[in-house]
Amino acid sequence: MQMKRMLVAWCTLCMVGLCFSQTMGVVSLSKSISFSQRDFVDTIKVQVEDGAVIVPVEIAGMKKRFLFDTGAAMGAWLGEEEDWMQRVDGDGMDIADSNENVQKKTVYRFPPIRLGQLSIENYPMIAEDAMNDFLCGQFDGFLGFNLVGSGLSFKLDTKDSLLIVTDRKGFFAEEEKGMPMVKYQLVRKSRPLVMVKMPFGWVEMLFDTGAMNHWLDLPEHLLERWGEHRPKIAKEAENLTCSVDTMMGTHIGLYGFKGDTLLARTLHFPEVQVGGLTLKDLYACTNSRNLCLGSALLKRSSVIIDAPRKRFVFLPYHGESTIAVENPNVGSLSFVPSGPGDTLGALRAVVRKGSPAYEQGIRTGDYLLEVDGTPIPDICTYRQLGKKDKEVPMKFRSPDGKEKNACLTRNQ
Repeated sequence: MQMKRMLVAWCTLCMVGLCFSQTMGVVSLSKSISFSQRDFVDTIKVQVEDGAVIVPVEIAGMKKRFLFDTGAAMGAWLGEEEDWMQRVDGDGMDIADSNENVQKKTVYRFPPIRLGQLSIENYPMIAEDAMNDFLCGQFDGFLGFNLVGSGLSFKLDTKDSLLIVTDRKGFFAEEEKGMPMVKYQLVRKSRPLVMVKMPFGWVEMLFDTGAMNHWLDLPEHLLERWGEHRPKIAKEAENLTCSVDTMMGTHIGLYGFKGDTLLARTLHFPEVQVGGLTLKDLYACTNSRNLCLGSALLKRSSVIIDAPRKRFVFLPYHGESTIAVENPNVGSLSFVPSGPGDTLGALRAVVRKGSPAYEQGIRTGDYLLEVDGTPIPDICTYRQLGKKDKEVPMKFRSPDGKEKNACLTRNQ
């Protein structure tokens, strides 16, 4: 029986969505988690990247960087099995990746994990090194939402790059007063789903801080399914649609690639409500396989995860309950990895019609060769380039060998 699903979907290189879908097996593994302190508060300096919170931890005397991932049911070590890992008794766990490839994985109990002054004992994790080629050393693992289910509350202060952790009920009460909030429902006690009001109705979706640089993911197949049974939804979706293009997608699962092309639309939502928080002028492209709110929200707001009250409390940087997103260029130019064995280039462009890249002659499927004079031989070279949101010269090659030059903004 499949006990959980780990999904890593790449529609562009700027995002890594790490999602677990689990059964009660993961919950039972989490019951023995224990903490070295009670009635405590600790503040930890963290790194924030595109709204995602990367936390320093210490494991077996080693300092590591772990992503704080509300979309994950349990933790993961992004590396090989080590001698100091203790295997959990049993036959392991079947894990399916986003391409529906299944492998049986061993679950480990790690030695105490040091998170600030707190020691976390008996924390269950899997070990997986297949993703390292694509994450490019950005972090070494991730901490799952089962820490919240075990009684810890957190403040992800993305404005000042701090993580505040406590087991005290009501510790954040003063900060929470009058601030926009949304209740979450725990699916199998491990994944937080929130109700989001969109122009065509209410949608329940995962709040996933592991979906880096995402605002809102709404898969095209779900939109079509809803529209089949509810003509009003289909009509409203049509009214919200800015463009419809044939999109190229490369989905990198834990155990391999899967490439496809699909029709995807760009939707403009004048207003989306997440509980008491309003997002205005939000654009979303439906070329994702996930349904979730991502970490881009935390580029404009800190958040308190109030475990006793099962709610997220938002602390917008400007103190208002409305955030103007204004991201009309979403999906205008992105890149997907080339397939295995493709010798023409490491990355291929996905270009929206009418975008600056399209107007300069770049087309979906063109290979990216250089950025500002730097050759791009692999994914990591591109991801480790300098500052984003800067217009730079780029060189491309079409599949028939024609070279093209364009001056474009690198926003991934």
